[in-house]
Amino acid sequence: MLSVVAGIPVALGPPLSIGGIVSGVGGVLIAVLGGVLGFLLLLAGISWMVVQRRRTA
Repeated sequence: MLSVVAGIPVALGPPLSIGGIVSGVGGVLIAVLGGVLGFLLLLAGISWMVVQRRRTA
């Protein structure tokens, strides 16, 4: 859709809804927090493995 502002054609997109913006940002946050949680669990597992090897050695 094109609109004319001060004699200059400007491309306009579809209207944005607040729900769409919030769900998009929420999805990104969930993905990032899931990655951080997975990395922390990986570190916890590695440290647990190292402690277990030291106890048995």
